[in-house]
Amino acid sequence: MRLRNQLIPLALAALLALPVAASPLSSYDAIYKVLRKGKTLGMGSRSLEQDGDTYVLKNASDLRWLIFTDQRSEEASFKVQDGQVQSLRYSYKRTGTGPDDSSSQTTDGHTVRSGGAGINIEGTFYDPLSYQQQLALDIAAGKQDVSYHIVQGLKEKDYHFKVAGEERIKTPYGELDTLRVERVRGKNSSRQTIFWLAPSLNYSLVRLWQAKDGVEQMELVLAEYHGGPKMPRAEPAAAPATAPKAP
Repeated sequence: MRLRNQLIPLALAALLALPVAASPLSSYDAIYKVLRKGKTLGMGSRSLEQDGDTYVLKNASDLRWLIFTDQRSEEASFKVQDGQVQSLRYSYKRTGTGPDDSSSQTTDGHTVRSGGAGINIEGTFYDPLSYQQQLALDIAAGKQDVSYHIVQGLKEKDYHFKVAGEERIKTPYGELDTLRVERVRGKNSSRQTIFWLAPSLNYSLVRLWQAKDGVEQMELVLAEYHGGPKMPRAEPAAAPATAPKAP
């Protein structure tokens, strides 16, 4: 039970952390290996498709460890106007060991509805999947420090990220030049999350590393990628002089 409690949020964090193609958006498919302390737990997949002026982003994961199983899927529909993602619909489903779970929400202007209820949100906000597209757009535009207001199940939270430097890494897919992006957490948090994004693959995730109290909890690495043309990278206004040492 303890292992299950650790792996579920880790798998979610991994898949929630995957940046996608920069504008103009290109369809793609990506496959990932999910590892824990060097052992394979399962696989993850991600795809982006265009349907008229709407984009559909999909996530899926299948994890298995001893008697534990966990299968999850997410889907978000959104539009992009002037470099700004506009969330339309979001759905989530989980099956496997323990109780199943599912949810969905729709966005109409500044109103989010889910389960027969609704709330009004001021300012810019995203669902748990569409914000990742905005992250890719912002990083491709050269932004170094970004924050996103997320609405999920009529609950609100904020994610904060910063670019820590450039780094060349090896993955099952191949050796890639990447940008290292760290999630900024509160001072009392013992968790650490680092993403490596590849500009040559439309700023997609090529590696993710998570730790708690300095101990590695999970790693996600790119295995396959099939996508559209490379997007140009904007020069940052003030890039970090040095990058932190990779774990």
